[in-house]
Amino acid sequence: MANFLFSYQNWIDQAGAALTASHEVTTLPVANLQNADILKVWRSAGSTVPWVQADLGQARAIRVLGLFGLVALASGDTVRWRLGTTPGAGDVYDSGAVACGRAPGYAKSLHCLAASLSARYVRVDLSAPSLATTYIDVGRLWVGDAWQGARNFSYGISHAIDDGKSKQVAADGAPNSSVFVDPRAVGQTVSFALEAVGESEMWNYAMEIQRVPGRKRQVLFVPDPDSAWINRAAVLGLIEKSDSIKQMSFPLRTTSFDVRGALLEE
Repeated sequence: MANFLFSYQNWIDQAGAALTASHEVTTLPVANLQNADILKVWRSAGSTVPWVQADLGQARAIRVLGLFGLVALASGDTVRWRLGTTPGAGDVYDSGAVACGRAPGYAKSLHCLAASLSARYVRVDLSAPSLATTYIDVGRLWVGDAWQGARNFSYGISHAIDDGKSKQVAADGAPNSSVFVDPRAVGQTVSFALEAVGESEMWNYAMEIQRVPGRKRQVLFVPDPDSAWINRAAVLGLIEKSDSIKQMSFPLRTTSFDVRGALLEE
């Protein structure tokens, strides 16, 4: 088990970043991948082997790559990630074609690097021979660096699915009133405590997470980048709760986070 990765800046959202794609539907352009709403998808018109390329505008440190809202692909369909100093190149990193590992109901495919690498260009090639359709839908692209804690989260990390459906009774309140289901977005939450944060980690990462994304911008939390369950356990979402950072002993601090994201019903 590897220590967590906490990515809190998506480089494709920064000023100067631009996306291009081999295929797109005019009304569902590749620029939708820069929208935090995973329901606003990019669709690869007429191809199940499309690519997307991100020009980050300048060289950026990259540790975590991901596709979200990745609908209908089979686990064995492939993705290939390349980081380069020029468009389309893989001179910095080339994953080769690897199984996307997408789990039904979770619609994610993550790829974590062993260490941060610096690159301006990121290209992802998809291949989905399993699809009967002639297009692929993707809701969000993530390209970011990450904080990997020197010490892992404490025992007691919790994972929860909120199915977003609440039973309601008709307004008249009569005993025989019909009970119906109100569909809402399905949520996934991970809650965890970091009880051994060093001083440099506090200022370089924990405080920056509270300052930069805060509760207003997306973050990506990966509990274990080496886990076979990464495409289920990782959560892309907003910080719903973060505690103040307390000094519990001379060298160490403690804090905690709740991160909640959305899943796609299939």
